[in-house]
Amino acid sequence: MAKHDNLLTKIQGLIRKLRTLNHSATLRTSLRPVVRQPKCWDSTYKMVKRFFAIKDFVDTSDNELAELMPTRHEENKLRSLQDDFREFKSASKKLQSDENVTLFDVRDIFDLAVFEDACVQVLLGKEATLTEAQHEVLKALNRTGAITAHDNDDESEDRDGFADRALRTRKKQRVAVRTYDGVRFIPPTSNAVERLFSKERH
Repeated sequence: MAKHDNLLTKIQGLIRKLRTLNHSATLRTSLRPVVRQPKCWDSTYKMVKRFFAIKDFVDTSDNELAELMPTRHEENKLRSLQDDFREFKSASKKLQSDENVTLFDVRDIFDLAVFEDACVQVLLGKEATLTEAQHEVLKALNRTGAITAHDNDDESEDRDGFADRALRTRKKQRVAVRTYDGVRFIPPTSNAVERLFSKERH
């Protein structure tokens, strides 16, 4: 959430303006702005959710308010963040429920998120950024032996010039991307996959 702090601070400023007597009177809805509380992610979620509920009722002819309204690009980021909050809230409620949640259930909940994120990174050609945990959950889709060329040819690499080494490195990267080729055939299991693609686009 830290990377969105500037945007959330901007929305917080807008919300505070809307809560003042003068601006509150011009808000053409019975819904009231919600201010987030420090170190409370749930209040941040409520603030963002309420923003989208009232944004069309904000009087943007008021310069003070217009300056604090997010751009379309910033709105896309907020929607992505709101989706993250919704998923997190769902998992948090399940973990705190009285439904006899076991350690196996906890692992299933978090493994699914790791697996879906890892699949998206591979499909986007960002396999080099995968964490050790993501490599582990994709192990079943690994094409064994896909990376073989020149891996142990240290003496050859020492003799080669810069251009040859650069071309060899690029070839290894292309082969590596095909290592988890099976992810292309996995159907989306939930809207979380689309949400992750959305975050990469914005």
